[in-house]
Amino acid sequence: MGRTGTVRPRYLTPSLRRISRRGPDPRRYSPNQSGGLLAGGARNAGILAGAARPDLRTGAGRVARGAAGHFQRLAGRGEHARLRLPERRPPSGDCPHPPGKLVQRGTVRSLRGAAGPGRVGRAALRPVLTVYTPPVTFSRLFLARHGQTTGNVAGVLRGVDSQHDELTAEGHAQAQALARKLAALNLDSPRIYASTYTRTQQTAAPAAELLGVSVTVLEGIQEIDPGDWRGRPYSDLKTGFDELVGPDDNVSFPGGESQRDVADRFETALRSVLGLPGTPIVVSHGGALTSLLIRLLRVPVVESWRSDRFAQANAELTELIQTIDGWQIKQRPEKIWRI
Repeated sequence: MGRTGTVRPRYLTPSLRRISRRGPDPRRYSPNQSGGLLAGGARNAGILAGAARPDLRTGAGRVARGAAGHFQRLAGRGEHARLRLPERRPPSGDCPHPPGKLVQRGTVRSLRGAAGPGRVGRAALRPVLTVYTPPVTFSRLFLARHGQTTGNVAGVLRGVDSQHDELTAEGHAQAQALARKLAALNLDSPRIYASTYTRTQQTAAPAAELLGVSVTVLEGIQEIDPGDWRGRPYSDLKTGFDELVGPDDNVSFPGGESQRDVADRFETALRSVLGLPGTPIVVSHGGALTSLLIRLLRVPVVESWRSDRFAQANAELTELIQTIDGWQIKQRPEKIWRI
């Protein structure tokens, strides 16, 4: 390669020149051999290594571009043993790479044991290169529990009887703190939703005022109905939990709703929300949010309920993102104001 970056034919092996003219001959080269030849030619041309841009006015430059294309097509069909498909994971402490960067992910031994055409088939440890691509994000969702109510202070399950319960003075302070937190996030076109219960609408109101939007009442995201367990203390959820365990990994209140019932209606309500532009913020209830998170994250139901894995204090905030791999918690519930 000259000082001007022009690719010269002497950097391409005779075997690669033959392949470039008529393509790899399947009768002569195995996928690994031909892929290795093409990869070697592309690297010599400075395409994969990024050493220089080939001069496409020259034959060697056009050959190099074709070699890179053959190499990528072989990899895309899964015919080449030494190239992995792009890994979809976000930048982190152990992978701070910008999109499109070639990243070495370890080494593998070449499948060919002797030197072959172009000296690319030697038995040796070779670097495995993958092209880093960030995950594709489809939706962003914020979930918040309502502020403190008198029912929360009493520690009693009330279900639909609590529909008109209002926030305490401390609950209003929690709602104000939640509003400030949401405003500090500078969300793109925020949209705020609350359940049909008074306490969620009161919790959402300060945030809506601070963000300059209105609160939309959303059907289907109300609290789980405890049925025959109405009036029982919260502590019974621990001591009598086995009474709620049903078949097929489900938690169900006798005479009331199950986790599956709540997750179904909550998920149905979300479908109409996620299809709209902007960032949805949904203010709901502890039991309903637990049921939804179990469904979205696809985790065991009974184990999650028993361990309080997704239990939220009043006015806690959870951020989720939906990628090609499904929903993920980006930020675990933040204790805006824990009682």
